[in-house]
Amino acid sequence: METGTHPQPEPKPARNRWWLGAVAGIVLINLVIWAIAVLALGVELQATSGPGRTELEAVPLGAIVLMSLFTSFGGLGSTLALMHTTVAAFLIPVLRRTSPTVAGR
Repeated sequence: METGTHPQPEPKPARNRWWLGAVAGIVLINLVIWAIAVLALGVELQATSGPGRTELEAVPLGAIVLMSLFTSFGGLGSTLALMHTTVAAFLIPVLRRTSPTVAGR
């Protein structure tokens, strides 16, 4: 007969430190992605100014930090959205730079 012990859950302060560390990591990763895209590659990140609008505005650094924080504090349900955003942030500049219409300018 096998006797085993069940792992005990970490105390709440330890879980909070892990969670806050993850939030800080998400903000940092998105800042690095923004810096690579905007500063290193010269990509003009733009977004519409609101739902239903068509005019584009530059995406400032502060917006990256705020949206990273808001989605992180939103819970694990937003993790998938962050993953998709991270992929897009890397892929869109590469596709733009390698597009025949842009590369041929």
